[in-house]
Amino acid sequence: MMKTLLPFVFFLLLPFLATGQKTADPGQHEAPSQRFDAPRSALAKALIDTILPAALSDTCARSAMAFGITDIDGFVTGSNGYGDLVKLQRFSFNADGPFAITSVGVAFAGYDTTIEETFLQALVFDDLQPDSSFGDFLGVSDSVQVRNIALPTTQIEFTFFDFPEPVIVERDSFLVGVDFSDTYNATENGYVGIYHTRQDCGDGRNTFEFFPTQGGGLGFATLFDNWGGLNIEMFMVVVIDTEVSTATRHPLADYGASVSPNPASSLAAVTFRTELPGTYAATLTDLTGRQLRQSRLNTPAGPSARIEWQVGDLPAGLYLYHIDGPAGRQSGKVMVQ
Repeated sequence: MMKTLLPFVFFLLLPFLATGQKTADPGQHEAPSQRFDAPRSALAKALIDTILPAALSDTCARSAMAFGITDIDGFVTGSNGYGDLVKLQRFSFNADGPFAITSVGVAFAGYDTTIEETFLQALVFDDLQPDSSFGDFLGVSDSVQVRNIALPTTQIEFTFFDFPEPVIVERDSFLVGVDFSDTYNATENGYVGIYHTRQDCGDGRNTFEFFPTQGGGLGFATLFDNWGGLNIEMFMVVVIDTEVSTATRHPLADYGASVSPNPASSLAAVTFRTELPGTYAATLTDLTGRQLRQSRLNTPAGPSARIEWQVGDLPAGLYLYHIDGPAGRQSGKVMVQ
């Protein structure tokens, strides 16, 4: 049974005095400074079931900003103009075992009505690997239409993204992101802004962004590296359940899966190890979980298998592959260009 202090945490996070309009012009709306005076001791108690970025427990985080609601700075928005695909925040939680993420809350500052019919989602990834490559994809939330995100009135509001299945996290640190890729269905240079700390409040190496590269691929970098030493962290919360049933968990596996080429334009080949005999199912999905390609094979123990998918008819963007086999599931990213 899930234990949650969500209403209590929500109450603690609301004393940000704020202003904001749905129809704010990105060239005219000033980046407001918000006030946060919640007691630090009470906030610490809330961490039992709700996780915040560590920087938000610092005194400097009592003042929040919303840069990027002007045409000048774009590093905390998702927009066509700046090519922001995903903005991510690192979270840490020292647990005795696996725990489940059930919901993610994001404090949005505003959006452009030209993209209000598009959708946002929350993504969860493992933290970076030892070789600094990006961590494994863990889960995606239900979609929220941009026009329905909560905006500040007399106080900051949080928009919550629920997960259709709890996301199981095995490590002490993980990354949570807001996926803006659907905003690219619009031709206008719309934006969605997220509240964040002031400069030098927090560590910019805890915030990341995905962006398209000149070669048509998908790149990522910290805001610190991408924006010349920018040190800010985003106002997000993660609701967890530490009572994870092993009977309902989907075990994570490592089949050494890889996709080539990645990004792909016409054909994507997935190779993976089949060291255990049994049935292996490979699926390609979009970020909503809709299955686009599926292959299945029954195999005795062997070194590896290879599956090919035609992807030339798919819209350009980010997709996910999943390999389900005797040891569990491995998932990863596929970029179609």
